[in-house]
Amino acid sequence: MKSSVERASKVMEGIRECRKIMEAYKNSWVFVEDSLKKSVLAEADSVTKKLNDIEQMLFSPEGQKGIRDDSKYIISDLYNASGYVSQGSVESGSNAQRALEIADERTKQLSKAFNEFLEKSWTPWRAIADKIEIKKGKTVEPVE
Repeated sequence: MKSSVERASKVMEGIRECRKIMEAYKNSWVFVEDSLKKSVLAEADSVTKKLNDIEQMLFSPEGQKGIRDDSKYIISDLYNASGYVSQGSVESGSNAQRALEIADERTKQLSKAFNEFLEKSWTPWRAIADKIEIKKGKTVEPVE
C-alpha cells in the first residue's frame, strides 16, 4: 500500500513541477517574437492536455457535483485499499488483498503513463523551449 501511495504521490509531484516549469517559460517569453512564441505555446497546449489526462487518471475532474461513479479514478482504489489496511484485515481477507493488488496495478499504470509522457511529450517540448532566447525587453530611451 505504501509503495502505491508513494508512486501516485511522485507522479503528482512531477505533474506539479512540469506545470511550474511551463508557467516559468511562458512568463519569460514576454518579449519573444509572436510567431516563434505562438508555435511553442501551441505545442505547450498539447503538453498541458496530456498532463491533464494523466492527472484525471488519478482524480476526478474539478467542480463535479452530485452523485457520480469514482471507481475509474486511482484515488478511489487507494482509498478502498486504505480502508482495509486501517481495519487490519489485509492478511486475512481476499478482498483486502485484491484491493491492494488493484491499487498497485493502477498506480503502476499511472507511473507508466507519466514516464511515457516525459519521454514522448515533455522532453521534446522542453528541448524546443530551451532553445528560445529569452529577451529582457527593449531599451528605453530618454525623451527630449
